[in-house]
Amino acid sequence: MAGVKKSSPNRIDEIHSLICAEKESEVLNILRTMPHVDLHSTYYYGHTILGSAAVWNAIQVVKYLIETAGMSVDFPSKWGITPLMDAACHCNFEIASYLVQHGANVNALSPQGDTPLIWAVDNAVSGGELSIVKLLIENGADKDYIQPSTGLSLIRIAELESRPDIVKYLASLEAGQNQGGAKVHDTAKRNEE
Repeated sequence: MAGVKKSSPNRIDEIHSLICAEKESEVLNILRTMPHVDLHSTYYYGHTILGSAAVWNAIQVVKYLIETAGMSVDFPSKWGITPLMDAACHCNFEIASYLVQHGANVNALSPQGDTPLIWAVDNAVSGGELSIVKLLIENGADKDYIQPSTGLSLIRIAELESRPDIVKYLASLEAGQNQGGAKVHDTAKRNEE
């Protein structure tokens, strides 16, 4: 494409450095004044600008990239990690919520077969975040998914991560399912009598 300048790797690295330094206004200024910045480029660590913004809780950058620049909410890093996985892993509820509201796939799979929900419990930097777990499940995340690399259920992962709040929440969901099933069974049994 003649006349279209690609952003230099140095410029992409600069944007990522500014995100890590929590300088959102500077990042937004670069993005607004340099429309030729390749939003899908990754820096040396493999994140796109959107992925870095999800990691570093840069909500204004996330909003700009989705709403103004038209970037896909599910565009993965070089390693196949979605922005929602990054937000879940780094316990950034506001960004996770924003991404879900804008259509992020709550059941997306990493190359290892992990979902954002697994990342929220197993890979989270603070050992998991109940609010993100609830957000994902309430928006259709598969709570019964088994982690392929370990063969463990989500509740077992939460137990191993010493997250009693997440274990209690998941157990309450299971109890609700079992009660619902028992009620159906009891009703059917009474109808037979």
